[in-house]
Amino acid sequence: MKKLLFILLGVITLCNVSFASFPVKDVQIVELSVEEDSSDNSIWTKMIEKPSKFHLGGFIAGFFLGLTGVGLVYLLNKDPDARRSAWYGLGVIFVLFLILISWLVYNFSNIDGNSYYYY
Repeated sequence: MKKLLFILLGVITLCNVSFASFPVKDVQIVELSVEEDSSDNSIWTKMIEKPSKFHLGGFIAGFFLGLTGVGLVYLLNKDPDARRSAWYGLGVIFVLFLILISWLVYNFSNIDGNSYYYY
């Protein structure tokens, strides 16, 4: 019975012809070409040559205020180094939170199968 049902379902889906309920216009094919930029203004040379600086205010905002601090840095400061440092602060607090959670799970897990700790 299952085989007959699957065969019937396959025949119906393969033979069914459906049309779009909206008009489909001709699609234009656009070719994109990538040209190498030999000038010094390309994004790759800016990323490689420009060293990033650490911004303590952005880091503190991201560390103590979390995602709210990152948002405040984005609203109040246009410096990309401060924005990057705010993300670093949020990342550090996230890693510390994961370490704390893993430590709590390790210490309070029931390793030996007993429901109580006997000291």
